[in-house]
Amino acid sequence: MPLHKFYELERSPLYKLSSKRKLCDLLRTKLPCVKQILKTNNYWINNKKKPNSNKVRTIYAPKPQIKKIQKRLQILLSRIELPNYLFSGKKGTCYVDNAKYHQQARYVLTLDISAFYTSCRREFIFKSLRYEFKMSEDVAWLLTDIVSFEEFLPTGGPASQIIAFFAYKRTFNRLD
Repeated sequence: MPLHKFYELERSPLYKLSSKRKLCDLLRTKLPCVKQILKTNNYWINNKKKPNSNKVRTIYAPKPQIKKIQKRLQILLSRIELPNYLFSGKKGTCYVDNAKYHQQARYVLTLDISAFYTSCRREFIFKSLRYEFKMSEDVAWLLTDIVSFEEFLPTGGPASQIIAFFAYKRTFNRLD
């Protein structure tokens, strides 16, 4: 597998994007196609019982048309350099790397935010695209529509991990 180039956010083709057509070109689709897809029900909703628990987790799995677009977005986002503290959704890293990173730390804080993706609101997704990526408002809203389900981030979307990071990057930076 060839290594792909990592770059700063400011060098991303998504940075300062101000054209819906250019966004669609990057996502390898056409604007009318995206608009049509967004008018339909794009997710399968499955309830899965957590292992060794009575709790049920709801998975929002994207259907093939929207999943293909989200996967392309995930590829573009995965090329952006991310902070050293981030391991989740970062290409080439795993939980073992995370453990090694913290091995010499005197203190370690672990967090599990309950229902994090469904708590990740559309407004935060939009604001990260608008102000962190400096996209035009219309492009930021279109991309928000592409990655969100109703008013939140779906658990099963290919780009959900990295979108969640960017949506709450300021919070994660403060925690670090």
